[in-house]
Amino acid sequence: MDKGKISECNECLHALHLLIDGEASDNQKQFLEKHIEECMPCYQSYNLDKNVKEVLKSKIEKKPVPSALIANIKDKLNESF
Repeated sequence: MDKGKISECNECLHALHLLIDGEASDNQKQFLEKHIEECMPCYQSYNLDKNVKEVLKSKIEKKPVPSALIANIKDKLNESF
């Protein structure tokens, strides 16, 4: 693997979370999608990260925030300003 390819893979691996979280810019999204189509190791990393995130998301129990906590935070913020 040449240095250019390694550099592309490093860039891809550092930015995969942006694609998975839907936070990639249009340019990043285009680069990442093209790269993972052509690079099996990066595609495998993308797929693993995406699957882990989906499993974690499905297992996390969302609990409502107590209204007293919200009021307390608002009070503290108002005191600061």
